[in-house]
Amino acid sequence: MLDHDSIRGFILHPERCVRKYAAEFFAEGHIKDEEATLLLLDAYEKGVDQEEGWEILYYVSMLPQTRMSLLRLNKITAVDYNSISHIDNAIISADLELLRSLPDIRPRVPENKKILDKRFNLSAMKTKELWEELWRHSESGMDKGFENFDYSYGELIIKEICSRKDFPYDKFMERISQEYPEDYGGWDDTYLCVLAGELKSEDLIPFLIKCMKIDGDFICERAAEALTKIGTAKVVDAIAREYMREKFHFRLYAIGALGNIKSEESEQLMLELLPEEKDVTLKTTLGFGLCKLFSVKGIPMVLSLLNYGYDTIMVNLEEAVYVNHVVNGLEHPQMRRWKESIDREEQRIKEAKRKFFNGDIDIKEVKRNLQDLFMRMEEIKKLNESYSKGFKVGRNDPCPCGSGKKFKKCCGK
Repeated sequence: MLDHDSIRGFILHPERCVRKYAAEFFAEGHIKDEEATLLLLDAYEKGVDQEEGWEILYYVSMLPQTRMSLLRLNKITAVDYNSISHIDNAIISADLELLRSLPDIRPRVPENKKILDKRFNLSAMKTKELWEELWRHSESGMDKGFENFDYSYGELIIKEICSRKDFPYDKFMERISQEYPEDYGGWDDTYLCVLAGELKSEDLIPFLIKCMKIDGDFICERAAEALTKIGTAKVVDAIAREYMREKFHFRLYAIGALGNIKSEESEQLMLELLPEEKDVTLKTTLGFGLCKLFSVKGIPMVLSLLNYGYDTIMVNLEEAVYVNHVVNGLEHPQMRRWKESIDREEQRIKEAKRKFFNGDIDIKEVKRNLQDLFMRMEEIKKLNESYSKGFKVGRNDPCPCGSGKKFKKCCGK
């Protein structure tokens, strides 16, 4: 695997798709890299279109802030909602002591100013008061959906309490040991996942694995994110023990965590799982995860997926494998075709968004897109049948990577 220094440089690469994957490496991997933050701002200031500008500011909001990055963010004269929102989120999440030293840098939207005020107020509370406030707030959300409950306030409390040296770890472990019924309608278990991610303790891995088995998107996302933040070899080992005997939704979130854990252990596990996995969507996600790690070892298997077929609804593997080749300085006969496909897809998406925002909706085009979606879904069903039986490549057959060589002279070496 490439080191962080090597990948960081690609944030300023001439091609947008390469810049995006490099930025996601740090942002989605929860890698606290201040240099990556500044390089993203360099990319923004060089001049990008509005959509990429939104992406860059979003990634910046997920990374740590410095005095310099906050000053640069504050100088951006954005007027559109998305840009302002991402800038505000970067300011809101910054270190409070840093913000106290920069009193002129504050969120621009009144509601976001209130959120930062809440953080300052929470910082003045004693740790015991914060602990009690978290669970009082969580109980107030019992049987309430996300839209009827101020979930983010709980995360503000967690951010503050986890910075305290006198964090009540014994009380936390008491709550971790509680069993929640299958029909539990509260937020305690979700907040415990977030706490576990902030504490980054390997002792909490079994609890997070258990939460990821719950068939609920939000708690699985929080559990997978927490496992990513812990990010050690023990996390990878825990996923390895459970993966093959668990259901689809566990596997999907587990792969998401593995793709975001930037380690050789995570890469190796995905290399082992991809040939064993029979579900085309999960095979696709594993291949995509390997590309997100910029894995050279994973390239032959990803190329096989391109050849035999993959879940095109889920991700664009052509883009992923193209970026992987570029970042690793590799060449392939199909690279020009992949790049042309990426450019066409970017243009198609831009045009679709332009028509949508302008109210220029073509019913015939909508019907064609739906037909295309249904056809892709049928293809995925057929692929699942094929993958469940297993593909075998003869030594003298053309290599499935598309190089034009025989398998024994290429990926079968």
